[in-house]
Amino acid sequence: EFALAVAEIGHQYTNLYWFQTKNPGHRQLGQEWLERARAMAPDAPQIHWYWADHLYHGRLDYDGALAELAKAERKLPNSADLYRMRGWVQRRAGNFDDAIKAFLQVVHLDPRDPVGMFDLAITYAAIDDFEGYALWRDRRLGLELEPDSFFTYAQLDLQATGDLTALRR
Repeated sequence: EFALAVAEIGHQYTNLYWFQTKNPGHRQLGQEWLERARAMAPDAPQIHWYWADHLYHGRLDYDGALAELAKAERKLPNSADLYRMRGWVQRRAGNFDDAIKAFLQVVHLDPRDPVGMFDLAITYAAIDDFEGYALWRDRRLGLELEPDSFFTYAQLDLQATGDLTALRR
């Protein structure tokens, strides 16, 4: 699928813009490559997904990103990755209840997904629901972790409880 390869180039330019450079030229190149891909395969769900990511990370257009995700979800209804992105967009837009619903769907579709559990934990922490935070933190801690995760959870524990014990471990 040549269109998907073209979309991947656009996706990588969007990632370069968001995660590294903040160079508007990279954002523009991402958009141009994605527009080419969309012209080749206007109904491809992966291209809608990448376009949603571009609107989210490249333009901060949350409503547009959600609309593109809805198009992708019609053809990929059980994609945990699409629900994860929906959760990220909803959380960034301040729609925490909708973000939690999306992240719950992620862990429903993929019960051992560490990112989904982490996203649930930090979203609950963001709304000061520390019981929800602790539930998903503990489930996530039950999986193998990279060392950075312990520090992140210790920081959130400090925020939730004011207890420095977790930071000392």
